[in-house]
Amino acid sequence: VFVHLYPLERPQVFSFLFFAILLYLLDEMKRNSRAEDRQSSSVTERQSDRATVASADSPIHLFTYCSLPLLMLLWANMHGGYIVGQAVISIYLISEGLKFLHPFLKPMERLSYKRFLVIGVSGILSALINPNTYKAITLMLTIPESYTLYNLEFLGTIDFFKIFFSYSIIIYWLLLLIAALSLLYRIVKGRFDVRDIFMLAGLGYFSFTSVRYTAFFLIWAVPFISLSLSMVSRTKLNYIKVICFSLSVLTIITLVVREKEFNNIKNIAGIETGQWIGNYFPEDAVRFIKNNNIKGNMYNYLDWGGYLMWRFYAERKVYVDGRSLSLSAYFQSRSINSASLEPGTMGLPYYKAILESYGVRYIIIPLAGPEGTMLRIVAAMIKDKEWIPVFLSGSSMIFVKATPENYDVIRTREISKNMFVGYIFKLLDDAIRNSPGDFRLYILKGDLYYYSRQMVKEAGEEYKKVLKINPFNEVAKKRLEFVEGLIREGK
Repeated sequence: VFVHLYPLERPQVFSFLFFAILLYLLDEMKRNSRAEDRQSSSVTERQSDRATVASADSPIHLFTYCSLPLLMLLWANMHGGYIVGQAVISIYLISEGLKFLHPFLKPMERLSYKRFLVIGVSGILSALINPNTYKAITLMLTIPESYTLYNLEFLGTIDFFKIFFSYSIIIYWLLLLIAALSLLYRIVKGRFDVRDIFMLAGLGYFSFTSVRYTAFFLIWAVPFISLSLSMVSRTKLNYIKVICFSLSVLTIITLVVREKEFNNIKNIAGIETGQWIGNYFPEDAVRFIKNNNIKGNMYNYLDWGGYLMWRFYAERKVYVDGRSLSLSAYFQSRSINSASLEPGTMGLPYYKAILESYGVRYIIIPLAGPEGTMLRIVAAMIKDKEWIPVFLSGSSMIFVKATPENYDVIRTREISKNMFVGYIFKLLDDAIRNSPGDFRLYILKGDLYYYSRQMVKEAGEEYKKVLKINPFNEVAKKRLEFVEGLIREGK
């Protein structure tokens, strides 16, 4: 259900895979240690030493111990999510160390803990062998709040639910509650592990306050809940199974029948069709640019930067990409997207002054942002005589500046502004017929009515449709309040 939040095209999927493997290796090391401890307590001291050495040097255990540092080394060179792995290893090491404070916590033998500590620290340090060394950690600690403010991955689950009305978040909340109740049950029964308290507190907090960590929580929580249920008596377990089955059926009905959300999950569609480049990325626009040899510097939508770098490598430079290595370029892109009318240089609005200073000759952008709101730059381009629309698809559009180097493209591919807006309305109507429950389409249609044609009443009707689907949507509330104010003023 959650795969549509995390596109398979991004290397973050490696972090999810490696995180699951890391949990397995850590638990396997703990099981090995417990087995050695039981073995050592059942024989004489001399036999114990021999048994422990033999067990530690066995091929299976040796493979497990060597795998953890190698896993962290590989992870750190594929995605920055390895920081989560370092944190989890630290939790395991600290929690096992705290168990020596009281026998009730069932600590492992000191020799086993020393081995566990060495392997764990080796895993943490091996992750620093990457081109950025420790800097990924410092970057996470010093990342500007202004950057996280506009990054949807940093949204808390409550805000994410309000904006997107995603039923997936409800399922996450349910699993978070079940995990918390499972831990409480284990504490009451005296069958808990200190590590699980730290894991639930850490992963639960970060996943609740930032959706980018939700997948990590689920990878840990589902096995934890399953193991906890195995401790419940058979009568109680059957009752819990009935509840879980009923909730599962209700979820499927809600997602598949009512909202048809399952069929719209792009990762599932990619598996079915074999087309691994999702419709979110402007593949058609890229082919258009290449086939028509559009010249000059481009301005691109930030979220597409990485994809465009890959598709245009060694041929063209992108304006900005999702890494936001230059904060000035990042904030400039936001000003361009919002068509900021603040005074700029050369007597131009700020956004046009930025485009001019970089010699931008063509723009490749979507119609809307992830929240469904229309990018203001689209309306600005439609009204600007210097910029000519030459391409439009369901996910992207291209505007070319009326300069001599692209005269041939404009002459053969120009779309009149009226026809261009008409095509967008048609695309939206088709999308609404296919996905009538997607409230973002109505926000976008309302924005298009207002910003491109100044049709205030029609825009208000679209925003009302949004609130019928998602009554929590603040964007629609504010827009509706604004256009109703204009209507009352007779504008």
